[in-house]
Amino acid sequence: MGKDLYAQLREEHQGVKDLLTQALECSEEEREGILIQIEREFIPHARAEEQTLYSLLQERAGRRNSPQAMDIVNEAFEEHEVIDQLLFNLKETSVESERWEAQMNILKENIEHHLQEEEGELFKRASEFIEKHEISEIYEEYKEAKEQFKQELPSQRQVFQKITPSDHAFRPRA
Repeated sequence: MGKDLYAQLREEHQGVKDLLTQALECSEEEREGILIQIEREFIPHARAEEQTLYSLLQERAGRRNSPQAMDIVNEAFEEHEVIDQLLFNLKETSVESERWEAQMNILKENIEHHLQEEEGELFKRASEFIEKHEISEIYEEYKEAKEQFKQELPSQRQVFQKITPSDHAFRPRA
């Protein structure tokens, strides 16, 4: 059997963490390029998680009336929104500014906190609500969604896309 969804997400998380470290260690000339790489990795990853794993977990937690699981997935959605805003702010800041490194540190801390919670609490809850045999299907949906979102970058609209109850991410699965 190939890689599963959780292994893929962990691998992608590590890639983003590595880029964040590079961003803090690189020269001013390299900052913009690395920031673009972070955006190109994180944004499609986050939107695809929201559309697949998060939305399914949210739907199942609601159906089973699990406020704890709902809190975890809602917090993950909110953390993505905060990270989107931090990324936008950083892109608007000159790489030569004294504020750039401080903002990058804040972005790094927020992303690392989010990834730690996701790999811990959220994955644990997901495994309680999503059957093992469903994971490969979700993994395929995730890969397709991520590729679709990657093709939409670097649209600024993508950074501020808000997923609302009318969007597909919140529709109950058949």
